[in-house]
Order: sequence, then structure tokens, then C-alpha cells
Amino acid sequence: PAHTMVTVREQLRLFWQMSIPYFREDRGAKVMLASVLLLTLLQSGVSVVFSYVSRDFWSALNTRDVSGFANVVSRFGVALLAGVPVSVMYRFQRENLALRWREWMTERVLQLYTANRAFYSISANLQRQGEAPRPPR
Repeated sequence: PAHTMVTVREQLRLFWQMSIPYFREDRGAKVMLASVLLLTLLQSGVSVVFSYVSRDFWSALNTRDVSGFANVVSRFGVALLAGVPVSVMYRFQRENLALRWREWMTERVLQLYTANRAFYSISANLQRQGEAPRPPR
């Protein structure tokens, strides 16, 4: 457990080291993160609403309440009209943020790899350690 906690802490530290520059350098990243957080909250609200509608649906069926059942079906339709766009936008924004972060990270790694002829420094270190360098492709 103590070893696991150190590993988790180290992973969190590495995560912050990698992600904070992205949010500092990309102007739209903060807005996208805020929209993902907002949509996460809305998605949770949609789940709660569907939970209540589902409860009322089964209660109306169990008690054979025809007017209550019709009311629940109409509420279900309204919940669908509101919930589906929230769910779709949530997934879209989450995937879009992940994609843009990966693109930024790839660019950054390539910039660091090629800056100041870093490849040759890495190759020289590998040769000293007895490993053959791999040329860039």
C-alpha cells in the first residue's frame, strides 16, 4: 500500500508536469476543460433525472396508475429531449479535448527531440552505453 501510494503520487506529479504547460500554452484548452467539467455536471444531472423518471415509471406500472403512467411517459420524452444533446456534447467535448491534448503533446515531444540537435546527444549517450542509436524516420 505504501509503495502504491508513492507510485500514485509520482504519477500525479508527472501528470501535472505534462498537462500544466498545455493549459498555459493553448488558449482554447482552458475553455475546453471548463466546458467538459460543466458538461460532466450536466450529465450527472441528467442521470439523476432519469433515475427519478425510472422510479416513477415502475411505480406507475406497479400501482396500475394509467394517468400517472401517461405523465411519466411525457416526462420521459422531455428528459430525452434535454438529456440526449447533453450526453452527445459531453462525449464530443471530452474526446475533442483528449485529441487536442495528444496532438499538442506529440508536437511538443517532437520539438524537444529535434531542438538543439538533441537526437545527436541521445545517440552519443546510447553509443557510450553500448546501444545502437536508431535514426529518426
